[in-house]
Amino acid sequence: MANVLEIRNLTKTFGGLTAVDNFSMDITDCQIHALIGPNGSGKTTTINMISGVLTADSGTINYQGKDIRTMTTDEIAKLGIVRTFQNIKLFPSLSVLENAMVGGHVFTGVNMFQSLFNFRKRAREERELRERACAALKYVGCYELRDENVSNLPYGKQKMLELARAMMASPKLLLLDEPAAGLNPTERMELVSMLEKIFDDGVKLFLVEHNMDVVMNLCHQITVLSFGKKIAEGSPKETQEHPEVIKAYLGDRYKKV
Repeated sequence: MANVLEIRNLTKTFGGLTAVDNFSMDITDCQIHALIGPNGSGKTTTINMISGVLTADSGTINYQGKDIRTMTTDEIAKLGIVRTFQNIKLFPSLSVLENAMVGGHVFTGVNMFQSLFNFRKRAREERELRERACAALKYVGCYELRDENVSNLPYGKQKMLELARAMMASPKLLLLDEPAAGLNPTERMELVSMLEKIFDDGVKLFLVEHNMDVVMNLCHQITVLSFGKKIAEGSPKETQEHPEVIKAYLGDRYKKV
């Protein structure tokens, strides 16, 4: 078991509020890892620091031996760390296919000048993006919807499209911020199956999630935050039975008798 990502003593403050406090965690290459905790516990701040949306005040984030703490979002994406967002960030005026194509922008090489004057190169790159986007949509089961406007899609399909767009960037580590938010039980089951497929195909997964049915059925390792501090870490069974986790987050319905 090797570590894909190593976080050590990560801290982030906003004014006088410490959102993440001296946080350490490892993501291994053979486990789907979840970060859970109450609202305001620092989960999204953590995933934002890993992905470069925020810069940590102190600590280290090592990905495959490289400290990425001060790297930009696009630099981190080019290393293979790709993320989705808590609120779907699709373009409602574009088609499903066009939204998927946006996910490949990190690897495009045509600049504005070339797009105006080098029509052949622009056309070739757009054709390659289109082909990759079609493959990504087939992968998540949305290919038949490729010409639909995104605003016409049910919410569950929009979530799948967001996954397709993330896969366009050829992720090695996929960060998922509440991927099951807003989904009904059937859609959550479909999401779990899709994420298992992505993991089995070699993409490492780290998710922030509130839906415990998703976390307990999908993840091998769970880290729990409360007020910015790590209070527990372990398997789903260990987490479910941890007294501090029950008190701070899960509630008495998860308590074993």
